[in-house]
Amino acid sequence: MPRRMEAIGILQRAIDRGQLPPGIDRNMLLDALYGPMYFRMLAMHNPVSTAFVDELCDVVFAGATPNGNGHSS
Repeated sequence: MPRRMEAIGILQRAIDRGQLPPGIDRNMLLDALYGPMYFRMLAMHNPVSTAFVDELCDVVFAGATPNGNGHSS
């Protein structure tokens, strides 16, 4: 739970900077990010590589940002 609370704080700072919409559900956004990573770890069908995490962040944040141009960097 402490790591999740830290991640929620990071998302809140992105909201405060206007990088994410004010009404976004931070817990849902974290679940959208963490779910695929945990699935890969449990199913062991593919590794949780840096490339996978980067692409996952691009996809999730593109859907979460007002202009649809979210990215992991």
